[in-house]
Amino acid sequence: MLKLDENYTINPDGKGCTLHYREAKEVTDLDTLETKVVTKKATWHFLSVPQALNKYKDLVLEPCEDLKQVLDKLEEVENLIKNFKL
Repeated sequence: MLKLDENYTINPDGKGCTLHYREAKEVTDLDTLETKVVTKKATWHFLSVPQALNKYKDLVLEPCEDLKQVLDKLEEVENLIKNFKL
């Protein structure tokens, strides 16, 4: 399994690859004021690593609020892809 960033990993295998998302966040219940950790997970299956990396790019660009953030994140992802080795 190859780590892309703190939340995303790619697992290539003989049949394609899988992009995994996992994020743990502390959440406070507003009724009881208790804090607990909630883990969000998602998985996508692809035929090739480039397809998985394109999905990763789309996912990390979603939360960007302005053009500067998009450009900064694109540069980050492009550098990651350029240096990516299986």
